[in-house]
Amino acid sequence: MAKNFVENQNTYNLYVKKPLLRALLIVIIPGLIMAFMIAVYAFTDQIMLSTFIPKDIANRHIHLFDNWDEVEKACTANHWVYYDVGSVVKGALSISSPFSTIFTTVPFFIAGGAGVMFTQAIGRGDRQRAYEIFKTGLFVVIVLALISTLIILLIAKPLLTVLAGPAAKLDVAVQNDTTRMVQNYYNQVHNTEIEFAYQYVRVLGSAMIMPMLIFYFSALIKSEGRFKTVALFSVFCNLCNILADYVMVMFAHEGMTGGGLASVECYAINIVMLAVYLSYLNAKNKTWLKFNALVPFSKKVQVRGFFIKPIVLIGLAALMIDLSYSISMMFFIPILAHFSTHYHPAGAEGATYFQTISGAVMPIINLAFMTVYGIVEGERIVVSYNYAIGNWKRVRQTYKYTIFISLAFALLCMLFLGVIFGQDIIKNLFHVEPSMLKNAHIYLMIVMVMIPIYSFQVASMSMFLATNEVVLSNIAAILQNFITYFPVLGIMIGVTCWQHNIWYLVATIPINALVSTVILTFYSLWWLRNRFEKIKIKANVNGRKMIIQAAYTKPKMSIAQMALTHV
Repeated sequence: MAKNFVENQNTYNLYVKKPLLRALLIVIIPGLIMAFMIAVYAFTDQIMLSTFIPKDIANRHIHLFDNWDEVEKACTANHWVYYDVGSVVKGALSISSPFSTIFTTVPFFIAGGAGVMFTQAIGRGDRQRAYEIFKTGLFVVIVLALISTLIILLIAKPLLTVLAGPAAKLDVAVQNDTTRMVQNYYNQVHNTEIEFAYQYVRVLGSAMIMPMLIFYFSALIKSEGRFKTVALFSVFCNLCNILADYVMVMFAHEGMTGGGLASVECYAINIVMLAVYLSYLNAKNKTWLKFNALVPFSKKVQVRGFFIKPIVLIGLAALMIDLSYSISMMFFIPILAHFSTHYHPAGAEGATYFQTISGAVMPIINLAFMTVYGIVEGERIVVSYNYAIGNWKRVRQTYKYTIFISLAFALLCMLFLGVIFGQDIIKNLFHVEPSMLKNAHIYLMIVMVMIPIYSFQVASMSMFLATNEVVLSNIAAILQNFITYFPVLGIMIGVTCWQHNIWYLVATIPINALVSTVILTFYSLWWLRNRFEKIKIKANVNGRKMIIQAAYTKPKMSIAQMALTHV
């Protein structure tokens, strides 16, 4: 074992020497807390916005829609669906959910790639290489943040319009003044949903650089084994974020814009806390994240072009795990909206109905999903370190342990958030109308089946990332949300039309997860047994010189290994 490479004995003892289950719990629990708090904020944010915005509008006696009191009476008398302000906010949050996922996953992009390479540099004891990865990664973060902000601001309004689908239509045989008034109200609801969603997306999209910096520095700090501090910062800032939501909506009267501004304010707090903490570590000489390594145009530590490609490609796989899910949902939501106008359950009227219940259900799904993802983040760090020093047995054991831990937690999430408390959460926290409650809970339970299934898949993706298998990582990431997704979606659309039942279309999500997970899990087990055992890494450290040789059945080197070959 390459113990001679180790300069940080505490890190080595944690990742290599401690009993594996104990080591995993040490790295997983803070990561779980951090991911949980991010998800809780997103969850609570949507609850607070859908609760406080209607109250703020009512307190200020603002009428968003024409003849709203007459419309309410007409809808009640004729048993038509009536959408109050709370339903409009939930619909806006629903159609903006793909962007919300992007805001929480794009920051993982460079953080994921740089984190893997930085951990491996620590494992090999190459301080200079760690400095250069740190500086190069930060450069890529800044460039990517600027590009992401520009793209989001350009596509947000037209894409949100597509995601909103058509406005609800009154299915009546005779048109009169009342039906025209209600139809006009439905059109206003539709337009207001899009405008609310755009206000929210515009603010968060403009500040993309802030969460990207937070995730980047947090990932590298965790690579050095400092999990608790990063988790505590995350908990504190997310609690501040919840308080800021209340202030920005109820006192500043900023509505959906205020929800975005609250996030930006707390991003700033988190960045300051990380900067102060790193300043302390630099002053005590306890970190490899040296500020003097970031000096522009320094000849001692340079931005290395040959690091950019592996950082981006490894990070791309980390990004695609969640981004491909967002893209698939961008296709799914309009399709669901379209078919729900023809095959809706009793009492449901058109696309806006399912957008409303989706706005209540998806935060619960994201809460469970993000916590499972937090578990496998710990796996990736342990695997990266042991991969760097050639500890293959520890890598295989980590993968298997992580599956059991993430599966157990996913089943608990499904039990408590879905089966036991799901209906109460939807009713009491999201204030879904009683007429929608039953269908909202059915929707939740169908989609929630995906979470325990997905725990297998994310563990495999994380292992491929940690071992620099860039091609496999990206294939695994797009398997569920592209390769198997569209065939399964096409089949389920056919079944929905055949059976005249929209729930078959909703079942696309867990069925596709099952198909892709079976394929990926069997391949992962084969890869661990047959291919991974053939990888041989010989490292020789002499100052800045490092030679990495990778031998396969057919000799080749992965992209990240080529980047680490620098003589």
